[in-house]
Amino acid sequence: MSMLNIPPTIERRYPTLRFLVGFYKVVGVIVLAGSVIVGIYQLVAIRLGMLGFFAMLSTILSGVAIGGLCWLVAEGIEVFMAIEENTRMAAMNMRTGTAAPPAEDLKRLMQQMLEEQINTNHRLDALVNMLVAMRSNVSSGVQGIDAIAESSKVMATILYRQNNK
Repeated sequence: MSMLNIPPTIERRYPTLRFLVGFYKVVGVIVLAGSVIVGIYQLVAIRLGMLGFFAMLSTILSGVAIGGLCWLVAEGIEVFMAIEENTRMAAMNMRTGTAAPPAEDLKRLMQQMLEEQINTNHRLDALVNMLVAMRSNVSSGVQGIDAIAESSKVMATILYRQNNK
């Protein structure tokens, strides 16, 4: 995967957005790591059997979803900043009358951009598929927890009635 370099003469703008990109990525990694740690703790320390497993599963899956969403936001901000920089560079070249690059360079650049776009599309497709799968897993986990809670209520009612007879 080749990276397109911005010439050193192009001013890098939007320091706050650049900070937010790094912040969102760090938060995403921290949320992911924290959810894995808390999920494993719930399974090991709480020792509630299936309830502990569902708690661990829902914690890890929601952490992955939130961490992935943070990373996705950071990538989106980076895309908009790259578009702005490329547009500004093209406008500067038009104002200064800089000659257009040779056709071979343009073809190579277009091929690089196409490859980058294809790679980005594959990564976004994989992320969307992962989020859809996680949503269904979390949904089934919540349904399982609801079923356990309902059966616990029924069992408590039966035990209560037996003790009051």
